[in-house]
Amino acid sequence: MVGLICLEGLGHSYPESFMRKLAREWQFGPSEYVDNEDGLNIDRKASWAMYHTLGFAEKYPDLQGLIVAGYSQGGAAAIKYAHELKRYGWRLNGLALFDAVSREPYGNGVSFDPLIPDNVDWTVHGMRQFATMSRPSWGNCGRSSPNDYWSRTFWVTHGGASGCDYIAWQGSAPNPDDLVWERVYPTTQMKPTRVTQRDNCKGALELWKYMTSTIFTWADFLNRTGDPIWGEDATSAPKGNQPPSGAVPPSGGSKPPTGGPKSYVVVRGDSLSLIAGKFYKDVLLWPVIYDSNKSKIGGNPNMIQPNWTLTIPAIAGKNQSELNAIRQRGRNC
Repeated sequence: MVGLICLEGLGHSYPESFMRKLAREWQFGPSEYVDNEDGLNIDRKASWAMYHTLGFAEKYPDLQGLIVAGYSQGGAAAIKYAHELKRYGWRLNGLALFDAVSREPYGNGVSFDPLIPDNVDWTVHGMRQFATMSRPSWGNCGRSSPNDYWSRTFWVTHGGASGCDYIAWQGSAPNPDDLVWERVYPTTQMKPTRVTQRDNCKGALELWKYMTSTIFTWADFLNRTGDPIWGEDATSAPKGNQPPSGAVPPSGGSKPPTGGPKSYVVVRGDSLSLIAGKFYKDVLLWPVIYDSNKSKIGGNPNMIQPNWTLTIPAIAGKNQSELNAIRQRGRNC
């Protein structure tokens, strides 16, 4: 089996977005789709990817490969997730980027690293052509890799690279000769691209076929030739990999802290949402940790520093209504 995690972009997602479609049609093993969740940033999307990875380790000890796909800033989150895996000593078999861009820092005041790390075996990246004048100020991240890397540009808008509903139209979009207009962020101004709706549909379909042909070929190869990526058990992965330090073990001891608070020492690249995913298996519960450490962290929950010791409260005493309210805070902040 080969696992797949799909990270949506940060805007409005569509029923036929490529991330939804890829996760829904995956036939090689388990798949997980991470929606926008009311504006999850790059940091929290990467935390969700780590959360699902730990879930795969627990449920599928014979998994033979892991591929992560991401559109737009979901692609940036996939790259950050790959960096997180490298920090813990894990490899990633494949990275599939759909017009990956980053419009925010890496997290915690550290500039986003646009380079794909060397623990990723192969990467495929489908991008819009610059001449389309679609999102001209948004540069692509993930444009090179020290390992196998394939990329191709398409006459498609940034929105078209997400799939949107273009794939559903099958080349028969309304007003097919009209140019696609886009909002110029952060203003409300609208400007036309150089791409007609008809060409956008065509470009989206071409990008989809290019990306899936590579992804499916590698998934099939891993299914036939790959060894279990966790090794003999989920605590002994191949190629010298080890489970994330401080993460929830894949078997046993997977319940959130009980009986009193615990301590955790922050390492470089950590975030409150990532830490919440490790201890609570829910990245949206990060406000619990923030509230208990606000005097140290200050007013910005994103600015935690390496070597800080944080208190991790137990949540066993909180009822479902309280937990839901905390999750809502986690989405809105």
